Amino acid sequence: IAKWQKQGELQVSGKNEPLLCRLNDRVQSLMANGQLDARKLSNILWSLAHLPDVLPNFLQMVRATVTQISKKKQMNAQDVGNSLWAAATLRETAPDVVKIVPTLVAQVPSTVKEMNPQNLSNSLWAAATLREASPAVLKMVPTLVAQVPFNIKEMNPQNMANCLSAAAYLHELVPDVLKIVPALVDQAAVSMKDMKGDHLRISLPTIIWACARLEIRKDDMFAEAFELLGSKKTCSSLTNWSVCALVWSIETLDLKNRFMEFHQKLKKELQKRHLSKANVQRSQNGPMNFRDRIHP
Repeated sequence: IAKWQKQGELQVSGKNEPLLCRLNDRVQSLMANGQLDARKLSNILWSLAHLPDVLPNFLQMVRATVTQISKKKQMNAQDVGNSLWAAATLRETAPDVVKIVPTLVAQVPSTVKEMNPQNLSNSLWAAATLREASPAVLKMVPTLVAQVPFNIKEMNPQNMANCLSAAAYLHELVPDVLKIVPALVDQAAVSMKDMKGDHLRISLPTIIWACARLEIRKDDMFAEAFELLGSKKTCSSLTNWSVCALVWSIETLDLKNRFMEFHQKLKKELQKRHLSKANVQRSQNGPMNFRDRIHP
C-alpha cells in the first residue's frame, strides 16, 4: 500500500476504509503478541511514513510500532537506517516517533560497517532533520561520518545530496561532518553528467545549495551544473524550492556575473511562479521547512 501511495497509484475512498481498519487491527494484534521481528517493524514504520493521510487510526499505529521497536536491541543496518529515516519523516505528523531515536542511535556503532550508501545517507539526513526534536541523534554523527569515505564511490546523487545537506545543517554542531565534504563534492562533479529525472531537478540543486551554505565555490562544477539545469524543460520542471535555492546560491556565492544567463532564466521562473524575494531568502534554510510543491 505504501509503495502504491508513493507512486501515486493508490486511490482511497470510503469503500476501502473497512479493509484498512481490519489491516490495522491485524497488524496491531501481531505486534501485541510479539510476532513481528525488527525487519517487519522497521518496514511498517517506513510504510507509515508514506501513509499519514491514508490509514485510519494512523497515530495509534505509529505509537504501537514505536513501542515495539523500542524493545528491539539487535537490529541490522537496513532496519536502523529505515527506522531513522521514518522517524525523521514523521517527526511533525506523529511526534511520539522521536521516542525510538535513542534506541536506534545506540545501535549505530554495531551496524554502521554494514550500512550501504542509502542507509548511511538516510541516517545522516535523519540526524540533521531530528537535531532539534531529539538532540541525542547527534551522538551518532561522528560514527556515520567515519564510514562515508568507504561508500562515496557507490553513492547516487540523492545519497550525496543527503550527506551534503546534512553537513550544511550540522557543521556547527558536529564539526567532524566537514571532513567528508571535499570528497562528496568531487564525486558529485564526476557523476553530474549522468544525472537525470529527480536526480537532476532535486538532488543537483540540493548539492549546489549545500555548497553555498558551506561557502564552497567550484566554478567549473557549477558551470556544468547550470548548463544541465538551464534547458527550458529542466528549468521549468524544478521544484519551487530548487528555483529559489539556486537563485540564493548564485547570489550568495557572487556568481551572477559569471553565470548571468542562467541567473536570468531562474529569475523568470520566479516571476512566472509568483515567488518573491522573501521566498528566495527562506530557501537558504533548506527544503525541510519550505513546504514545497512540484511545479506543474
